Amino acid sequence: MAISHYTTSMCARSYEIGRDGIISAGTLLRYLEELATQASAAAGFPHSWYEEHNSGWVVRQMTFELHRPLALADRLFLDTWPAQYSRIQAYREYTVSDEQNQHPLAIAHGHWVYVSRQQGLPIRVPAEIPEHALADPKMVQFSPLPANTPASDGPLTFEFSLTARSYEADSLGHINNTIYMDWLEEAVHAALAKLPATYLPQPSVDQGRCVAFLQRGTIDYMKASLPGDQLLITSILQGSYERGLAWSQSIQRAPSTEPLVRAATYWSWLL
Repeated sequence: MAISHYTTSMCARSYEIGRDGIISAGTLLRYLEELATQASAAAGFPHSWYEEHNSGWVVRQMTFELHRPLALADRLFLDTWPAQYSRIQAYREYTVSDEQNQHPLAIAHGHWVYVSRQQGLPIRVPAEIPEHALADPKMVQFSPLPANTPASDGPLTFEFSLTARSYEADSLGHINNTIYMDWLEEAVHAALAKLPATYLPQPSVDQGRCVAFLQRGTIDYMKASLPGDQLLITSILQGSYERGLAWSQSIQRAPSTEPLVRAATYWSWLL
């Protein structure tokens, strides 16, 4: 029988909650990755099938939007479905709702590419995959992007360095794609601590702290990173909007200037 939508429910685990009482965007992307993995298995294509066929899916772009931060008390209802298949790629939609009242909490749209496990290069999607997991062309609807007021002194640039760790790699041997979101979030939090007070909400300045959450983002995965890589994350403040700040970000392998990841992120204040 053809499978389109796959649904499940879950609660955030206590160890996934940060010091601000919410889960990170990186954790949300882990939920969505696991959801897609379960959906594939339910359609007849578990991890073992991909190992036997020396293939797998890698995400090339992910866009997500949170309607509010996700917290420990939330009981989540998750739904995913493939919206389109083509020769070497697929597009997958995601929704996250409050299981009790069905209020939408988050949505996402993913662009996935089918690759060889050895070379990591795109290969043709086997005919049996779209035949057994028929696409539903319905797509999630994102809110209009907020209008930004450009930074008064021009874009402000912040740099953040780190080393990719071995425990951050996945079964294909490269850094798991959700980890990049962790790094981007860490870089913005570091930048917020250095921002001039004129860019921060006054209550946070008065209390000596500034708290924000990543509400909207598009991340493009361009090249893989490996454990041991020395990485430079550049975060550029593009401007402010009514509830927060807009950033453009990139991750590159030092000392190269070629980006591994590019992202546009919108952070809203938690007051």
